[in-house]
Amino acid sequence: MSNTPNRKPFMQFSQSEKRGFFVILAVLAATIIFLAVRPMVIKHQSEKVDFSDFEKSISQYQDSIINNLDSNDFRYFANNNRNRSFGRKINPFVFDPNTLSVEGWIKLGYSQKQAQAAEKYRQRGGVFRKKDDLKKLFFVDEDDYQILEPYIVIEKIPERERNYEHSTANAQRPAETKKIELNTADTSDLKELRGIGSGYAKRIVKYRERLGGFCKPEQLLEVYGFTQELYAKVAPNITIDGDELRKINLNTATVDQLKRHPYLDYYQAKAIVNYREKYGKFSTVNDLLKANLIYPETFEKIKPYLVVQ
Repeated sequence: MSNTPNRKPFMQFSQSEKRGFFVILAVLAATIIFLAVRPMVIKHQSEKVDFSDFEKSISQYQDSIINNLDSNDFRYFANNNRNRSFGRKINPFVFDPNTLSVEGWIKLGYSQKQAQAAEKYRQRGGVFRKKDDLKKLFFVDEDDYQILEPYIVIEKIPERERNYEHSTANAQRPAETKKIELNTADTSDLKELRGIGSGYAKRIVKYRERLGGFCKPEQLLEVYGFTQELYAKVAPNITIDGDELRKINLNTATVDQLKRHPYLDYYQAKAIVNYREKYGKFSTVNDLLKANLIYPETFEKIKPYLVVQ
């Protein structure tokens, strides 16, 4: 009787055995490659590395993924990739946004420019009264907020709550009776509203251009630094003409045109255009919702600005 071990041919291995075999081979190959290139990495670790080609490849890879999405995948990809802060690491610690210094914002993981923007917001009278007020800062997205929220402690509200733009004359004059139409008013008209100075007036006009016009008064709260208190002052004296809205034609708009709107990002714009190219023109604006291209809440906000022609 032979003592030779019973070996079965490779082709008779089960699928799990084959996968395990190839995984072991891959690990061995990776180890060999690592050991081969490690000396070169150590030798050149002090040299500056140009990642531009790598970043370009990543961008092209993302586009290729979007281009091959099926209709059921558009919503997931478009909405789960918005506001991602690639390359930034949040380092949370307990803090009060009303007293945090520029150095503190940098320590959290934000850039010098973003930290200075937070300080400028506070110097102009901006106040964080509750935790989610942190999202008023343009550079704090939902992902950042979810990480930081447990560490936010608002201990006291600064006494100076008024914005510097609220001049003494504006603060003392009686409530205006003149109605201001938001979609046609220039900066001079807007400054007639109680509490609105040159800074706010410019920001309102700039945001109005990005939107394509205001469709409801509450959109003023989306203007950077615009508080609930200020809105309560101006709301009785503003009107809105819905006919002044600038519409976006879903059947001809490019990715760049779509992503410029404040309610859409690059991934959603790309998903809309790719869906149109793959399945044909949209019949109605509601097709966006039926095809699951954007969330219902986003759809309700963007709907007044869309048209199908």
